[in-house]
Amino acid sequence: MLDPHFGKALKMIYFYNAEITKLISSELHAIPPIVQEEAKRYKHENARQAFIAGRLLLQYALKETFPHLQLSDIRYNSYNRPVLDTHYDFNLSHSGNLVVCALGNLPAVGVDIEECKPLNIEEYKDYISDEEWRNLLKAPDPLAVFYGYWTAKEAVVKAAGVGITGEFANISVVKDRVTFMNKQWHIMPVDLFNGYRCHVASAIPETIIIKHIEI
Repeated sequence: MLDPHFGKALKMIYFYNAEITKLISSELHAIPPIVQEEAKRYKHENARQAFIAGRLLLQYALKETFPHLQLSDIRYNSYNRPVLDTHYDFNLSHSGNLVVCALGNLPAVGVDIEECKPLNIEEYKDYISDEEWRNLLKAPDPLAVFYGYWTAKEAVVKAAGVGITGEFANISVVKDRVTFMNKQWHIMPVDLFNGYRCHVASAIPETIIIKHIEI
């Protein structure tokens, strides 16, 4: 088990990932009643399984890192974003058959993962800054660059605890630091998955250590 006091000193972000189908099939019996009740609000099976997988992954992460915290400690802010308390935060994301969890002993953390499926990038131009768009057009693989920008922006707004807003295009993620809602955010890519792009965002200026633990 990881030492939570060690984590407090370093302000760490722990990064976990798992395949949704494997997690659901192997851990179905371990779904806590509180998660079962929340899962009922999802009418589509894929969305319900992704939610359950995320909570199972978070439960695993909490036991490994901060065992004094439990799923029952989760609360929701005014944007309906799940939170723990002022000293710890977590964020979940899923795409394709992957679910990821970023968990840290810090006030705010966000994570986003996207499977790089074909799409018409022009339809998302309003969400991209001018500098990002120029970079996109001259990139050897515009789709990969687009998903990199998108996941970085999503990670920032999720760390801030809000949804996609009209400010999305003004969040330039060309560099690894960005200002959003009068706060500076640090952006870190997690390049672990072929065919996916993933980013983590945090407001803590100290060095962040991401632990990759595959279940």
